[in-house]
Amino acid sequence: MHRLIVLLAATGLLSACDAGTGTSTPPPVQPGPSAARIPAGPPPVQGFAHQAGTELFGFYLPVSEVRIENLKLSHLHVGDEMEFSAWEQAQGRGDTNFAPVMFQFDDLSSPTIANELGGQTPEVIVRVLPAAYGVSDSVVRFVGFDATLGEVRFEGQFVPAAFARARQGDSVGEPVLTGTLTIGDRVFEGQSFTWTGGD
Repeated sequence: MHRLIVLLAATGLLSACDAGTGTSTPPPVQPGPSAARIPAGPPPVQGFAHQAGTELFGFYLPVSEVRIENLKLSHLHVGDEMEFSAWEQAQGRGDTNFAPVMFQFDDLSSPTIANELGGQTPEVIVRVLPAAYGVSDSVVRFVGFDATLGEVRFEGQFVPAAFARARQGDSVGEPVLTGTLTIGDRVFEGQSFTWTGGD
């Protein structure tokens, strides 16, 4: 009898403890919203490399204005095989004012002078030479630096059909190259370029 009383008392004590703490399991913790994943872009271009045998020589003119204060983008120049080879053999330590891939800006605050075509052009130009580039018949990747503009970076893709038409003279003013141009902290997305072979 005494053993039964002790057993009933212990059972009542356990029930009281369970009533105080609750027997239901807590709801599962819902995961919070995950941070949006930023798509990884292409790795930074390094060194100097081009696809041998490509025919890309010419001047690529911006379709829309790119201007940083008094410096206005005139064109992107892409050279021929000889220019690429010479630059890459010298690893960029050759001519300090010309490269097979470079961006040229006109200083609109400078006086104008006559150019070889009989027009007027600013006397002062700024050429941004490459610290690295990668060029093929499908892409142009470029990074360079200028004391005034800061870092200049371009990630562009050719429009093959348009480029072929432009080279054959079948189109005028059709964009042949498009991409993202970054100058300092300014980003020009969807920047397009037409093509001319020069004189």
